[in-house]
Amino acid sequence: VDNLLYVISQAADVLVINPENGQTVGQAEFSPDTVDIAHPISAIAADREMLYVYFGDSQELIAFEKTND
Repeated sequence: VDNLLYVISQAADVLVINPENGQTVGQAEFSPDTVDIAHPISAIAADREMLYVYFGDSQELIAFEKTND
């Protein structure tokens, strides 16, 4: 949709990566700063307007509204 790659790092950060050059162009940090590997299911999804992040260890679903900034 926006030609960006969204990933959840091992430090539980959401990284926004430009796939053409591999550079991180955005980041959201969460606390605690680790994902419990006993509950490894985490997911991320995006559409034109929103970014959704699910952390399986805490069963949290977080929604972000995208901006053009």
